[in-house]
Amino acid sequence: MPIYRCLIEGENFLLDFGDGPERMGFVTTRWIRAASPDDAERQCLAKLKAQGELGTKHPDDTTGLAKVYFREIVELPKRRFARFGKGFGFFPMGEADDTL
Repeated sequence: MPIYRCLIEGENFLLDFGDGPERMGFVTTRWIRAASPDDAERQCLAKLKAQGELGTKHPDDTTGLAKVYFREIVELPKRRFARFGKGFGFFPMGEADDTL
């Protein structure tokens, strides 16, 4: 079965890392064995929903603003597959910084 690398971006998740709830975005990469790119996307979404950081909806979040985007789904040769990448890179959602 093919192996896919999925680059995933999320936005507007109401998360609490100890300082109170805040709208956060994230980026993450997942590697998954799947029959097709569509199957890889379905499996990744199911696994993301099951993870503690994203799987439990914050009780104050009634907006429905949270979204997940698959920026890239690429089939990889088997020899390039590695088992790592279970983390997230979180960032606060806010106004764009035009000073960069």
